[in-house]
Amino acid sequence: MSQSYVDSLEIRTTTIYLFKSILYKDTNPKMWFDMLKNMVSLENYFQIVGLRLHVDESEGYAYLKQDTRYDETETPAPSLIRKQQLSYHLSMLCVLLRKSLVEQDAAGCDPRLILSKEEIRELMFVYMPEQSNEAKYTKQIDADINKLCDYGLLRELKGSVERYEVMRIIKDFVDADWLVEFNKKLEEYISYGRNAA
Repeated sequence: MSQSYVDSLEIRTTTIYLFKSILYKDTNPKMWFDMLKNMVSLENYFQIVGLRLHVDESEGYAYLKQDTRYDETETPAPSLIRKQQLSYHLSMLCVLLRKSLVEQDAAGCDPRLILSKEEIRELMFVYMPEQSNEAKYTKQIDADINKLCDYGLLRELKGSVERYEVMRIIKDFVDADWLVEFNKKLEEYISYGRNAA
């Protein structure tokens, strides 16, 4: 691959957008087209700063990942993308949403998974302590829903009160390996949830 980077306003605009957010084809079709048209220049630029452009054309999203590939003789470059540790509740919510998406795909239903805030709360309430303060946990779940919207894993539907689309990118973040590891700890998490006050 050539190490050249062609500069233009559309490339700069796309580069800045990708540094800030996940790019979805359906919400920003022009920028999606610009990204695909300028893929080589974008990949070359991101490679310079130690990032990789991950594009899933079939699902319609793109985002930046830290490039962890390096020669054995090289020292890994400093990380530009900060990893964020998820809380127990946020991890559980991600897993439950990912599993709901898998179940919907297996049933051959609509590719978009739309859930109400109440349905998301019900998914989580199963893992809450039996004698829990429902108002406290409702507030916690609502805060986690907002965080997942900020992370780009959930999107609140416009013109629809408290309904959310589970973004298919969640499959990249909660992948099969992550789920296997999480399932090993699931009993521990359930126990934690039941005993938490």
